[in-house]
Amino acid sequence: AYINWTALEGLELIGGKFKQPWQQVSGGMVWDGDLNPEGVAARYTTKLGSAKMIASAGYLTLDDNGSSSSEDESINFAQLAAKFNVAGAKSMLGVSVYDFSEGDNNPLDLDALSKAKGNDSTEYQLTEVFAQTELKLGLPIKLYGHYVVNNDANGVNKNEDTAWLLGVGTKMGNWKASYDYREVELNSVFAAFNDSDFADGYSDSEGSRWKLSYEINKNFSVATTYLDTEMGNLTSKGKGDVDTWQIDLKAKF
Repeated sequence: AYINWTALEGLELIGGKFKQPWQQVSGGMVWDGDLNPEGVAARYTTKLGSAKMIASAGYLTLDDNGSSSSEDESINFAQLAAKFNVAGAKSMLGVSVYDFSEGDNNPLDLDALSKAKGNDSTEYQLTEVFAQTELKLGLPIKLYGHYVVNNDANGVNKNEDTAWLLGVGTKMGNWKASYDYREVELNSVFAAFNDSDFADGYSDSEGSRWKLSYEINKNFSVATTYLDTEMGNLTSKGKGDVDTWQIDLKAKF
């Protein structure tokens, strides 16, 4: 359950367990699409010239260890994004910081969560930059990119701190298609929270995602996704291919 209160024009205050309040591009390189954070957040939307500016910030609880917030394992985040048109192309550009924090006198339980999916760092402060533009070249073409670095990566593989993704998508009638390629170094993202389908959710991975969907009507759609991925030598499973094929039927009312 959550509340979303419009305190002032353009200002939303959100609390509880809510949908992800930040802007992002497709791919789930930092946040799995099924993940709903818990905590408090604020989002402010305004105009700057012809651009739409969206600023958000919040405090998310990972583990409630006591009555004081200083004892909780948490994420503090802040993001600034802009949506604008360039020569008729709808575009978006944004930057975010996600700072993972351990509680006072409580070792951060990130080890158990993240090492299970490849990480060996115990510190995470993620800075991301993302961009997207939609062109009309006969068919509409969407181009997007995502870059992430863990500024606080530590341990033996502290230099394995960067991830990137490039993608393209299009739409024709009721059909949608997209493709993206990414490389995710071992400690670049918090592997317990990123896309759980790509390389079985492991960091130290790379590969492609192909997706095709068809909208049957306004209530139903069907989609198929193929993930051709490879895990590196640094994961607990060792080097190997992970190929995944999914078929989804979606209903909304």
